Amino acid sequence: VQHSSTVYAIFWQPPGYYYSPSYRSTISQYFNDLSAASFRTGNVYASDTQYYDKTGPGSTKNFVSDSVTFAGSVLVKNAVPASKCANYIMGDGAKSKACLTDGQLMTEIKNVVAANHWPTDLGHEYFLFTPKQLGDCFDTRFKDGCYDPSAASNNAYCAYHSWIGVSTLYAVLPWADLTGGCQYSTRHNPSPNDDGADIVINLISHEQNETIT
Repeated sequence: VQHSSTVYAIFWQPPGYYYSPSYRSTISQYFNDLSAASFRTGNVYASDTQYYDKTGPGSTKNFVSDSVTFAGSVLVKNAVPASKCANYIMGDGAKSKACLTDGQLMTEIKNVVAANHWPTDLGHEYFLFTPKQLGDCFDTRFKDGCYDPSAASNNAYCAYHSWIGVSTLYAVLPWADLTGGCQYSTRHNPSPNDDGADIVINLISHEQNETIT
């Protein structure tokens, strides 16, 4: 388990792609609010304190502390590398401009982390946000799972979390405000900020909660 978590947000905006400033600021506000709510019962991860590992003295229980710190965000404008997976139709009917594999996304994360001299240990997690019409798949075989807001396939996903090497934790958060399964949180409730950030924040909480536990 993660006993505490320090979060960094990486907004990747390659040439030809765009994020609104409100998208970035709303996501940063979520992380700031989450940090301010650490150790409180109103924290969205408060129930995680029931989980533990046995890393305490003499292999005793060491519980999750419900401590989250937002260390900041960065906007990077590196160009998209050559696609290694095929373009496909997104949830809004538009075709992806490029399709990157998990390996390519990991490379981008590693480059940003190294350039900023950020730490890599189990107490930190990096959230990579990718823009609208940038597709991604686990590998070059579409059937093994791809980001797809239409959720037309059992292998489709809206976001995911994983790790690089031994101790670099990360999550990939594609643009989620497209027609399809990624919008399930707003089917019956309005988006309070009327912004794509509302949809992706639901996915942030899901991925981070799973990482913590």
